[in-house]
Amino acid sequence: MKQRLLIVGHLNLDHIYTVEQEVGERPGGGALYTAFAAGIYGDPVDLLATRCPDFPVSIFETMHAAHIDTQNVLPVLGTQRRSSMAYNKDLVRTNFAHKTEAWLRATVEQVPRHLPLQPHPYGCVYLAPMLGKNQFLYAKWASEAGIPVAIDLSEYYAQENMEAVKECLHYTDIFMPSEVELNEIYPDIAGDLPAQILRVRESGVRLLIVKQSTQGCLVCDFAAYRQTRVGIRQLEHVVDATGAGDSFNGGFLSCYLATGDAIHSARYAAVVASCCIQDFSYFHLIGQKREELCLLAERIPCSEISF
Repeated sequence: MKQRLLIVGHLNLDHIYTVEQEVGERPGGGALYTAFAAGIYGDPVDLLATRCPDFPVSIFETMHAAHIDTQNVLPVLGTQRRSSMAYNKDLVRTNFAHKTEAWLRATVEQVPRHLPLQPHPYGCVYLAPMLGKNQFLYAKWASEAGIPVAIDLSEYYAQENMEAVKECLHYTDIFMPSEVELNEIYPDIAGDLPAQILRVRESGVRLLIVKQSTQGCLVCDFAAYRQTRVGIRQLEHVVDATGAGDSFNGGFLSCYLATGDAIHSARYAAVVASCCIQDFSYFHLIGQKREELCLLAERIPCSEISF
């Protein structure tokens, strides 16, 4: 039986500035990118989120064509949360919306608080970056239901919800932070990646994926006592880096649920992320073929390193 993935998180409307152009009001949000990336693999994906009346209705038809079930995206009153992000020539991002009153209010109003309307025997529940308390409650619910839990952070949520994140890890099977976010939740050992990896292992996490931007990622399989560095797919030109990490997560989880191979899944995820950053929003994820991406994944470098 195919493993079904449940993705929980926010939907966004993003305004993006790059050194080359400005693009406004594009659908985004961690849950959205993760869902489109996961849908490429072809197995069922459920999206659980909230949407306001100004979120484009047409996108749901696109989701259905991409193997995404949206029955758990519930309508709420208000105005959809908006983010405004700028990238410099080195793709370093500045988020102008985080911590503004309007963004915080929309974040609190639109964070998911509901359970699936018609629950399936999920192979994994993925929790996109969101308020720490809600992420913890979903992780606890899924863990107690016997469903494996995967979570990601953002720098903002790591800073503001440090203790909730640490508590959440006790219910987490797969943890997928960036190296920057590890520094936020473990400030006493910031910059000491081996010590941070040990701290995550002690929390009970089974599989740690540390995303390291252009350096690829580090896959730490604690059960197998195996640590592997996985590279990236080199591109001549990046259009927009928004959603790269989220797309990586969706690619990894969809492949991992189907194969159980963490290294192959990380290589496949690197290719999926490279597709995302070739256009604004999720558009370049549409129409990608799993078979073609799997072939490209074989070219992604990887090497086992001492634990």
